[in-house]
Amino acid sequence: MLEAGKVQLEKGFSDHSSRLLSALSLGHWSPRSLSSPSGFDIEAGGMSGSHAGTLDRLYAWEKKLYEEVKAWEAVNTELERKRRLLRNLDARGAKPDVIDKTRASMKALETEITVAVHAMEASSANIQKITDEEMLPQLLELLEGLAVMWKNMHECHQQQLRVVMHLKLPRESSLEAISVSHRNTTAQLELALTAWQTGLGSFIATQKDYVRSLSGWIKSSLPPDSHPKKSGKKAAVVPKIRHMSDKWAEALEKLPLQAVSSRMKQLSETLREIGTKQAEEIRLQRRTEALSKELSKKMISLKSLEKKQQQQQQQQMDGSVGKKKSSVDKLGERVEIEKQRFRGAIQDTRSFTLCGLQSSLPPLFQELQSFTEKCMEIHTALYEEVNSYTAGVTVDHSR
Repeated sequence: MLEAGKVQLEKGFSDHSSRLLSALSLGHWSPRSLSSPSGFDIEAGGMSGSHAGTLDRLYAWEKKLYEEVKAWEAVNTELERKRRLLRNLDARGAKPDVIDKTRASMKALETEITVAVHAMEASSANIQKITDEEMLPQLLELLEGLAVMWKNMHECHQQQLRVVMHLKLPRESSLEAISVSHRNTTAQLELALTAWQTGLGSFIATQKDYVRSLSGWIKSSLPPDSHPKKSGKKAAVVPKIRHMSDKWAEALEKLPLQAVSSRMKQLSETLREIGTKQAEEIRLQRRTEALSKELSKKMISLKSLEKKQQQQQQQQMDGSVGKKKSSVDKLGERVEIEKQRFRGAIQDTRSFTLCGLQSSLPPLFQELQSFTEKCMEIHTALYEEVNSYTAGVTVDHSR
């Protein structure tokens, strides 16, 4: 009964849990990516049932308990009022029937309080039962699934790091001009990187919100002190779970996410600059092609003019062939200059691309490797800790 008065409705806790499950589907992540070898699946509920369903049931029981506490307080207040009234009646020497009537109403209120206390105890017991038999095993499976997910991501980033460490620039003879398709691919890669950065940040932020809410709910809703003599092993679990949630929240706050975000931002800036150089290369390519076409047309025109003048008498020549030839020669020089600029742009783009990726990709995947390793260690350690002190809790899988 004393514990019941401390109940606080934590609807935000259920909301944060739903947001966490939603965040798991960002980008290429899905609830099934958290699956462990034991078959854990958050969306399907895993071996211990749906976590969201458990939170809904806890919320329903807490709401019921909250209403029961309010009702108990109202009856208790009324009982205190009746007691004061009875003292006043006794002091004034009221009629016996009035006093008896007041005492009868007090007895009825005391009966209501007894019933209310039993109801609150039953609701508290159901909350404790759901917490012990559903929520704790689900938290264990969640930690196991997250540990497996971060382990897989860590191994993936290790392999990616090995690949990017061996980037090489193709031989100059093999360099080819890029196309608009290449430029579009670079732009899409930049957008994908931005989405990746946003998705990772959202995933971690949502997990932090969830764990903070979990920790707050445990502190406000579960008994502050355990009584092993009364409740045995289950009661002893509560302070350890509270300790686990605090450690989880603290560990997540220390994750080096900012270092990863900075490396992603650096790569994004590199891709943006690569895109700018690719756009300039395409512009020079189009300009060179246009001038080459113009030169080709003028050369054809010059040959035609030279052929006509060969058929005419020398005295009729007006110097137009010389002027035309001079114009074609100048245009040819311009075409050669533009071709050189274009070839230089190709080399510049390729060199910058390689240098940019060599300076951006390895540090990024090194940070990702370190970050995912830290995440893996956190969740593995928490899983092992929770697993060690929940081994004595009997979980009912028959529901």
